[in-house]
Amino acid sequence: MPVRDYLGRVVTPDGEAAGTCFQIAPGLLVTAWHVVAGLPAVAVEALDGSGERADAHVLRADEVHDLALLHSTGPLPGSVRRWLASDGVPLNTEVVVTGVSRVDDEDREYRYLDAPGTWAGGTTRDGDVALGRFSSGDVVLGMSGAPVRRVADDRVVGVVSARYNSADGWLAGTVWVARTEDLRRLLEDVRAAPGPRPVHWDELGGLLDLPRTAAVPARVKPLTALLAVAAAIVLAVAVTLVVLRPGSDASPPPGTPVRSAANASPVPADPAAPPVLVENVTALRDNASDGSFALPEPLAMTPAELARFNQEVSPSTRDWEGWYGDRGGAALGSGLTTITVRGNKDEQVRIVDLKVVKQCGPPFDGTFFQGYSQGTGDNVTIGFDLDQNDPSAQEMAFTGARGLFPTGDHFFDRHTVTLAPGEVETITVGAFTTQHSCTFRLQLMVATAEGSFTEDVTNAGKPFVVTAMAPPVTAGKPLSGYRQAYRLDEGREWIQVAPGA
Repeated sequence: MPVRDYLGRVVTPDGEAAGTCFQIAPGLLVTAWHVVAGLPAVAVEALDGSGERADAHVLRADEVHDLALLHSTGPLPGSVRRWLASDGVPLNTEVVVTGVSRVDDEDREYRYLDAPGTWAGGTTRDGDVALGRFSSGDVVLGMSGAPVRRVADDRVVGVVSARYNSADGWLAGTVWVARTEDLRRLLEDVRAAPGPRPVHWDELGGLLDLPRTAAVPARVKPLTALLAVAAAIVLAVAVTLVVLRPGSDASPPPGTPVRSAANASPVPADPAAPPVLVENVTALRDNASDGSFALPEPLAMTPAELARFNQEVSPSTRDWEGWYGDRGGAALGSGLTTITVRGNKDEQVRIVDLKVVKQCGPPFDGTFFQGYSQGTGDNVTIGFDLDQNDPSAQEMAFTGARGLFPTGDHFFDRHTVTLAPGEVETITVGAFTTQHSCTFRLQLMVATAEGSFTEDVTNAGKPFVVTAMAPPVTAGKPLSGYRQAYRLDEGREWIQVAPGA
């Protein structure tokens, strides 16, 4: 595996490697706080040894979550462009860490090593500090501050904080991870501070689009329901919300609006003062996590155009999203979008339903882009089946025999979802189809003391798009239903292939 050009080493004044760092925008780097704590000065250099060493200083630190931002006088060649919220990583997802390695091997030196592993969820330390966790037997001293990357698409899902050294064999191989959600919050603190900007904020890829987290310390741990879909046929909806579990005898908090005849006919909310503010919506993306997608029209790129696509468009989140949107790109089979919402009234409001307004036609047969590795998708539980005439927000379930499947139960009949004044939550919504291509918008149904209201959710004013695979026209040739096709090779570059091959 080639060393990513955004990886670096933190170097002490004596020239020793103190730990690993990585660049998120030219001259702006991330590492673990304990790597630089107490050092009188630091410098950074490329992890693979190329380029010159540059002086750096600590721009801002979060000691609680073990994160530090460094500003360097000389940038590394590349920057991270793809991110994923730590709390949204499915269990057993393949991840890898590449970083400084201190190996006790006589006089030999190993400048860096790869440490593959699997994501193992998260925890809360001492009731305050949310952490991610992954399992690997190869993480060594020096890797603190390195990015934890999802193997399927190289998205950064966290930052190495510490390895748990088990004295009795329990939790052997455990590595604690600082979350990307907390890195986002640290960056927002920098952006809000007076003074010159260290970087242009649009250079940070999708990092600032990740879900927000509450300020620390927070003694009351929120109940988090991560609702998402998995694999090739289903979708997911992740929600950090107040949830009353199925079968619970508990009642909604006092003052919570409930379904009633008065709320049975909601009206469109006033755009100037809606009960819920929709603050951010990400474009719909393939939920299988392997980078596959389809275009409605054939796209034949020349060798020069394909080279530019690989070098300039594909690695850049901003350029990629523009290219994808301009050509009508569609998630394949299933897709999800992350929505950030905020309570916008001086009272608690309740999201009582989520609907889909759709238009469907034949599957896209223009161009197929096949990702390199099959990902695990996202986990658990609310799904819109766009092949149904009137899709509803179904609750999903999992069994070993059937995998993920819709239960037929309406999610909002079994769960209570509320937003307090000013409360910010993230909702990851998806949809799936095996028969059609569909454009759709979402519609929130919000109950307040003044009645019920609807709020439309779109992709920056455009509909979301998802498509099924085009049916093959030749037996045994699964891509023969497309007019052009590309696939991602082991070197993470797209190459053109014959659809009938």
